Amino acid sequence: MQLTTAPPRHQSALDLRRTCLHYILLLTVWVGAWLAFGALGIAAQSSAAQFVYWTAAKLLVWILPVFLIVRLGRHEAAVTYLSLENVKRGLRVGVLFGVALAAVSLLADVATKHFGWPSAGFALVNVLLIAPVFEEIVFRGFFLRELQDARIAFWPANIIAALMFLGLHFPGWYFVGRLTPGQAVVAPGICLVGLVAGYAKRRAGSTWAGVAVHFVNNLYSSFLH
Repeated sequence: MQLTTAPPRHQSALDLRRTCLHYILLLTVWVGAWLAFGALGIAAQSSAAQFVYWTAAKLLVWILPVFLIVRLGRHEAAVTYLSLENVKRGLRVGVLFGVALAAVSLLADVATKHFGWPSAGFALVNVLLIAPVFEEIVFRGFFLRELQDARIAFWPANIIAALMFLGLHFPGWYFVGRLTPGQAVVAPGICLVGLVAGYAKRRAGSTWAGVAVHFVNNLYSSFLH
């Protein structure tokens, strides 16, 4: 019997539905992580305990599923599929784009924000290290690649991935009481970071470019008060 494959258009629709399902599951489980955070009373624990909890949660909810999907579902090496190669070029390109983005932000912030040294601690480690690496692996490494594999052109895919990136912030905002109309001012900035990170990844051919953009943006933001 001769085996047949799905037509490209049909297959791309299946790929897109699969990507949407992955994202919905990610958000659902992430809400569960926030519910567990409250139920276990971790909010009343030390900053070190909270850091350990959220780092473990991100590893289990964000990173592990992505690596399993790539390895078992795509049958590819995660480093290649997620564009985690070309580290030096990625970081070099990403820093350039990140500094440019920070310079543009400075033009708007210099008249409206106060600047000061950030407080050292676990929160700063999360902002400068955990968030850039983990979030970029998930959104620019995985979801942007998945969307493009579903035959979506780069810029629409980049916009969708940036909106997905924004959506991941909503559970946290809700559970800490920051999901207010005022966040409408913050949301476009988060999307912009996602768009720049995606474009930097494309230019460098490496997700590390997105990591560098994210790092520089978070470093700049840590000086804002």
